[in-house]
Amino acid sequence: MDTAPLGQTLELLKTPGMLREHMKPAPCIYSQLKLGSETKRPVLEILKSWEKLSGEDMEFLKSDVRFTLVTIPEALAVEQLDGILAELDKNGFKTRQLIVNNVVSEIGDSEFLKEKADQQKRYLELMYRKYSHMHIVVIPLFSHEIKGIERLKQVERSLYG
Repeated sequence: MDTAPLGQTLELLKTPGMLREHMKPAPCIYSQLKLGSETKRPVLEILKSWEKLSGEDMEFLKSDVRFTLVTIPEALAVEQLDGILAELDKNGFKTRQLIVNNVVSEIGDSEFLKEKADQQKRYLELMYRKYSHMHIVVIPLFSHEIKGIERLKQVERSLYG
């Protein structure tokens, strides 16, 4: 599943903790409130059920989901990986794969592409050293947009061989 840009996704991980913090004073605040005249279900009971559901969701993410990060072989992106991986690890999430996108693989006679490939090579080597425990997949820079089934199949071959 593709998620929002990583900054927003990492912020979402804080939601269960914020809910728990909110729940601490909740008994005093919500104990006398009722939701609607028909159900008379106490608001506190509803909030506790949300907290339970949130905990179950987090446990599912920690035990059954493996994260795949997508990056590019450039300085800032590679520098951010350590922080991202640390944040995911701190929350108990497992990252099993790293996809490195837009890697120059066909240079031809282009000085520009040769220089770009040389620059990317340093970052690729760094990622292979630092993240040797992860499966690293390299996706080439395509000369065209990925639109349509045939072009998606090109990406599929890069991802899965």
